[in-house]
This record gives sequence, structure tokens and C-alpha cells, in this order.
Amino acid sequence: MREEEINLISNSNPQFYCQIHQQKVKLFCQDCNTLICSLCISQHPFHEISKVSNIIENEKQSLIRLINQVSFYFFFHFKTFIYINITFLFFYFSKR
Repeated sequence: MREEEINLISNSNPQFYCQIHQQKVKLFCQDCNTLICSLCISQHPFHEISKVSNIIENEKQSLIRLINQVSFYFFFHFKTFIYINITFLFFYFSKR
């Protein structure tokens, strides 16, 4: 998956609203593992609060790194598989 495709997916997400205050949720409480609005912060004293946009960006970068790693390993092993098969075929047909 290319970065442009990931950007398209992340930009197409619907907005989420706080069920208590009816405001857009833009924050995430790490301790409670839940989305919150700016008015909910008072209900999460001493909790680690992050902006949702930062979390999304961090997760997106992690996904891009994982996709690149998987792609690298896949192509590396695929090339090795092809090389082994070609070598096998070469020796098989050269002995005939």
C-alpha cells in the first residue's frame, strides 16, 4: 500500500462526537483507552492525554514501516526462491 493510499484512507474517516457533550472528540486518554472531547479532560485527572491527530500520524508511520519491511522480506525471499529454482533447473537440464 502506498503512502498516498494510506493518506486517502485516513482522510476519509468520519468525525466522532462525545456522547456526553456532543462535541467532536479530538483527544485520546491513554490510561482509559478512550476518545474524549476537550470538556471531558476534567474527568481524566492525571491521565496521559494525547491529540488524536498525533496518534493517527504515529500509527500511520508505524504501518508504513511495517508494510515496507514486509515488502522487503517478501521480495527478498521471492528472489531467493526464483534463484534456487533457476539453479535447480539449470543443473537438472544440464545433466540430461
